[in-house]
Amino acid sequence: MKGSGEIIFCDDVRQETTGKFIIVGVYIDSIILAAPIDPLYLAIVLRLRGLEQGQHRVTLRFSLDERVIQEKDNFPFLASPKGRGFVVLGGVPVDTKKGGLLRLEAIIDGGDVLVSDEIMILRAQGAAPTPAGGS
Repeated sequence: MKGSGEIIFCDDVRQETTGKFIIVGVYIDSIILAAPIDPLYLAIVLRLRGLEQGQHRVTLRFSLDERVIQEKDNFPFLASPKGRGFVVLGGVPVDTKKGGLLRLEAIIDGGDVLVSDEIMILRAQGAAPTPAGGS
């Protein structure tokens, strides 16, 4: 399948009553955990283009240091008449005990990887993991 897209790693995505999305806490190249929470919950935004109009399914494959840590299967989405799709996934838990290179691959309709991106998770020196919601 021909197409392309972008992946945004962020803290949260909110949708207004008007339908507009607000992307909060965008990460560019790395996530530095000064006071780590384990697991770290991320939101993921996929902006896709060049797709055939209509119903599609996306599978998201997460790897940490080249080891697959989870797959989220078969999220349905619609591509517009211009071939654009938008997928938002919130609350994705990522194990941050050791940090490392987090890679996300988006596979459309069970085919090849359409888009991928990666971000480095770094732990501040001496920072010990804190359970989510704990102190």
